Formats: sequence, C-alpha cells, structure tokens
Amino acid sequence: MDTWLFEQGFVVKGDSFYKIEKIRRELKERILVKKEELSYEKCAILLNDILYFSKLGMPVYDYVKQKYGIDVELLKDKKDLPVEELEDYAFYIFTELSKRIEKNKEDFSEDLLDDYDLTCYIHFYPTSDNVLFLVETKQKEYLDIIEDHFEVHQFSFDVALDEPPYGISHIDWANRAKEWLSILNRCGGAENWMPSSGGFSVEMTENGLFVPDSKEVYKYMGSVRNSDLDRVFDMIGDTNKD
Repeated sequence: MDTWLFEQGFVVKGDSFYKIEKIRRELKERILVKKEELSYEKCAILLNDILYFSKLGMPVYDYVKQKYGIDVELLKDKKDLPVEELEDYAFYIFTELSKRIEKNKEDFSEDLLDDYDLTCYIHFYPTSDNVLFLVETKQKEYLDIIEDHFEVHQFSFDVALDEPPYGISHIDWANRAKEWLSILNRCGGAENWMPSSGGFSVEMTENGLFVPDSKEVYKYMGSVRNSDLDRVFDMIGDTNKD
C-alpha cells in the first residue's frame, strides 16, 4: 500500500446521511461537467499537435504510436494532410483511447493515464462524529472542485511522516492519524487494502473518456493552437529541428 494513500483525504463534519447524499450529488454534477470540459480540451490539444506535425512535414504516424500506443496504418508516410482528414484521425485516436482505457488501464503508461484517465471514485467512511472520504482520481481539477465545496475540509495524512506538515498542529495530526489508521484497519490493513470494504464507494464519473462533438472541441482550439513549438520538438527529439 502506498504510504501516501491518504493524500487525497477529506472530512465532512457531522454524520448525517442526508448531508452526505446531498454533497455526493452536488460533487457528481460538477465533476461530470468538468469531465466534458477536460475531454474537449484534451482532444483539442491532440488535434492541434497532429496539425503541427503535418504542417512541419514530420512523421505523424510515429508521434501517435509513440505517445498514444495506437497504430494508425493510414497515417504512415503521410505529410501535410488536409485539415479535414487530420481531424478525422484525431477523433479516431481519441475514441480508441476512450475504448482502451475503459477496457484495460494496464495497457497504458502512468504518464498517459495522468492525462487521459478522467475517472473519479470517492470512498466514504462514516465515523462516530464525522464522515471521512478518500478521492481516487488522477485529475487535479476534480480535487479542486471537492476542496471548493464549503462543507468539505482537507484531511490528508501521510503514515510515513513523523512530524505534521507546516500549518497543521500536532493535535490535529494525531487526530488524523487515529482516524485514518482506524479506517486502514477496517479496510484490510496495508497488505490487503480494499478501500470499499470499510465504508462505501461511489463512481463519480463513468469509465473511459467522454468523446466530444467536433464543434465543441473547436471552441478550445484557440487556447492551444499557439502552443509552443518547442514542446512538439521535445516530444520527438531534436533530429528534425533544423
């Protein structure tokens, strides 16, 4: 078990089921909206990079296979393709990513999942006075939504630290240790950790990516179209830079 498992830990004061259900509905609604926005943005970045590669006469096929692990045979040896054709490829790649991530995340590198795994789970743990919960996601934007909720308070804990981080008192840190280590034991301990076994889990977003409509993606193109070309060169190395 990761010693920093409780980094994304939070608490809601009080143990009212109705309060938790209300917060769950509110967070789910906001996270689903953010998932759509993230999908538009990430698909726009993908399309923008493909357009740059084609415009610069670089091997789009190699870039797609290297970064996304998707072999698009029709892209081999093609350069300076019409924008409309490249758009079709971009949406095909994005759709394939959606299907593959939903089917088996083990096929992808951590870096790629950090970008394209838009799922989110919350594991709730009622205690005698409060409800603690862990957020399982790779998207900081989801955590920001949760932290911004006025009834949710940050309650992280690191079992590897002997001293509390700056800004947290020893009393507060000891209380967090007591609460989270109790939940750790309820969930099978460090060796047999099963986050849902000591409480209940909720899937806040569906598996896979949200495949956006092309018209919506274009709204995001302006913010990424002027991306730094050096970033593109970094992806494929400096061999063609000159």
